Amino acid sequence: MIVLLLQSTLICGVTWFLWKYFRRSIVKSPLDNLPGPPPQSLWKGNLGQLYDRHGWDFYREIGEKYGPVVKLNGMFGHKILYIHDPKAMHSIIVKDQYTFEIASWAMKGNLAILGPGLLSTLGDHHRKQRKLLNPVFSINHMRHMLPIFYQVTCQLRDAIESRVRNGPAEIDMLGWMGRTALELIGQAGLGYSFDPLVRDVPDAFGDAVKSLVPTLFEIAFFRRALPLVPEIGSPAFRRKVLGMLPIKGIQKLLAIVDTIHMRSTEIFVAKKDALLKGDESILQQIGEGKDLMSILLKANMAASVEDKLEEKELIAQMSTFIFAAMDTTSNALALTLDLLSQHPDVQEKLRKEIVEARDGRDLPYDELVELPYLDAVCRETLRLHPLRPSFSGNHGRMLFYPSLNLSEAWTVQ
Repeated sequence: MIVLLLQSTLICGVTWFLWKYFRRSIVKSPLDNLPGPPPQSLWKGNLGQLYDRHGWDFYREIGEKYGPVVKLNGMFGHKILYIHDPKAMHSIIVKDQYTFEIASWAMKGNLAILGPGLLSTLGDHHRKQRKLLNPVFSINHMRHMLPIFYQVTCQLRDAIESRVRNGPAEIDMLGWMGRTALELIGQAGLGYSFDPLVRDVPDAFGDAVKSLVPTLFEIAFFRRALPLVPEIGSPAFRRKVLGMLPIKGIQKLLAIVDTIHMRSTEIFVAKKDALLKGDESILQQIGEGKDLMSILLKANMAASVEDKLEEKELIAQMSTFIFAAMDTTSNALALTLDLLSQHPDVQEKLRKEIVEARDGRDLPYDELVELPYLDAVCRETLRLHPLRPSFSGNHGRMLFYPSLNLSEAWTVQ
């Protein structure tokens, strides 16, 4: 009787799983009314073309042949909404963001990896976190952070200069941008120095943050299966079970998560103890006590009971800050430098604008953001290479890319 019951349960489970993942290839979707290229394969759809590092011809074909709103195919017939219309992107990402909520599998993944931070909460709780965090992202606070940015970039300049002092040399700028971005968010965001940028030293924490996204791509199937896994036992128990799985990608991800969480917790405990003891000398050693976490901790201590965040949420915010700021900033800086190297005329014009504006001094925030050519270079780089090119929502997967028929050249005027 028990064997029969187990067999019935297994059959029902497999049937439900197959229906959930294959029904979209059978049931008509509103996205079927949109134009789009045929799937390259039954299993991957167009994903192989989308994630091909050299697949620019595919993007160009989409932009020229199918228009600004396109239907693509994901795994097992899942539909993907591909958009390069600015108004539609603004509606999805900004104006109506609470309508286009993140998919449950993505939310569970963020929660397991980064903890209950901004990227892992929805609705009222997300708004509660945003309310406490909003002051630290104000323009006024950015003005106070700029001297920290200048200090770190001067360290970077000296480090690069020392490596080319005796002549031309090949330098891994993506690696240096990763180290710089980590130090920027460390000092300005956490009041903590990760890397003095004076010598090449291995850093397990920086390597873990940079490895996170590639590792997530390695185990994409398992991330999508997260909503199907019942939450049995405590988080510690589930963590132990995952540690027993003989899957290389999952074991690598667990090591990365442990490294990020451990360092974030160490920094949080030290900063919290200094605040409780009123030891301003420790708080002001790096960032002069104006870093994001010092301000957030003080605001949380002063908040009403209903507005306070738990300690695990504050630690999760730290992990989120580090991951989001380091990965996006380093990639954007490396891409900008790469494009400038390919367009020396743009590089020369940009250099001239900055040198003339500086006149031997560090530019204040309000003057820096008003430099028109610098603004154009940054915007054009992000237009061609969006740092968040996709969004997985409960309504399906959406991709945000530039229209390649308008982007055959880097155009900064």
